[in-house]
Amino acid sequence: MKQYYNNALLIAMFFISGYSYGQKGSATVKGVLNTETKVIPLMYDGEETMLGDSKNVEIKADKDGRFEVKIQLDKPSYYRIRRNTLYLSPGDNLSVVIEENAEESKFSGKGFEANNYLRKRLFPKAGSYINAGRNAFSTVDSVRNYIHNESSKRLIELQQLKNVSNIFKEVETARIKADIINSYLAYPGYFKGFPKTNSYEEYQKVSSDMIKPLMPEIKQLYKEINDDRFLCAEVVRIVFSKAFYSSSLKSMIEFSPRIKELFETLEKSSVLSINPTKENVDEINKYISTMKYNDLKLELQKKVKAIGHLTKGSMAFDIELEDANGKLSKLSDLKGKYLYVDLWATWCGPCKKETPFFEKIREELGTDKIHFVALSVDTSKEAWMNYLKEHNKKGLQFFSNDKKIRTDWMLNGIPRFLLIDKDFTIIDAFAKRPSDPQLKAILKDLIK
Repeated sequence: MKQYYNNALLIAMFFISGYSYGQKGSATVKGVLNTETKVIPLMYDGEETMLGDSKNVEIKADKDGRFEVKIQLDKPSYYRIRRNTLYLSPGDNLSVVIEENAEESKFSGKGFEANNYLRKRLFPKAGSYINAGRNAFSTVDSVRNYIHNESSKRLIELQQLKNVSNIFKEVETARIKADIINSYLAYPGYFKGFPKTNSYEEYQKVSSDMIKPLMPEIKQLYKEINDDRFLCAEVVRIVFSKAFYSSSLKSMIEFSPRIKELFETLEKSSVLSINPTKENVDEINKYISTMKYNDLKLELQKKVKAIGHLTKGSMAFDIELEDANGKLSKLSDLKGKYLYVDLWATWCGPCKKETPFFEKIREELGTDKIHFVALSVDTSKEAWMNYLKEHNKKGLQFFSNDKKIRTDWMLNGIPRFLLIDKDFTIIDAFAKRPSDPQLKAILKDLIK
């Protein structure tokens, strides 16, 4: 099995020599969105997206889901629509039918072959080849054999592509290797026979012991993908992030200057998503002046400028709301009381774990002076409606796909909570979670 895997790697790499980013220009994407929402972002998926989203492009489809958009490119780049990953090069003229299930999407026109291949891209947050635990076999050897077999098939499929660039093959080979790393690192977390542990430290030790036989291969694979050009693949960024924040992994990798600056920048700028005060903004601006890579610097500058509008005392951004009866309103219609807004979705496990705490604090403090607003950001209104009926939800329950939630409020992850003053100014754009004991004290202090 191992020899077969190594041979597949050699075959793939034989066909990959040199690369060229090509000329600047534009790519056209047109077709049909078979999605419930007809206004969605075409999200840039390069490393700069870890710092900001200024390269995103909005897609506005008609009632039948038809759209056409032109993207300016200075090099071939990856983008995402929902769970679909697109690869666009200057001069591409791509026709698409986008489905919620990426493997069911269809592509034709110039640039189709790379995008057909990407329909089978694995999902890093599900553990890549582990597939959310479906392939978390009972022994390390069985997991390794399965991953070697599947990744070898993927490599052969990649090298057989004819109308793609060399750089695409290089990056996608790195993606496959990073998926292997990601699968190995995710395996303990999905293993059903994982022993009960009493602390995070104990959990870490058991996890490390489980993947210890895989560490020589992990180390070699990290060495093979340690190239700035491969950061455009999401899973490559994810496994380097895991290494950057793990002392055991970090000690065996010599990060390139760009990779090091990317993750140091993420680490330093994370305060903006926790406490975007004027003092913290000023501190980040000082750091920006020391950055080496202009594209990373520019993206962070744009983020700082945008997040400056979320500091305490700034006017809150309004959001269009819809209740369970289809009645439309705005968040600002609720001003006059303090607003504590829970941004959540039915598919978000951590969000639903916060719900009992949210409902308890609402019950304890009452709603005379505070509106407790549960705002679903699901892409499917139907999923939200079904959830409400199934769980008999009470209080202020709303649904919204207003793009300002993501753009103006800079929503990059959930659960997320907003705390807004009676005059509709921001108190905290990244408020404490309901499960945080400090929140109750903060809210009691407001209404006393």
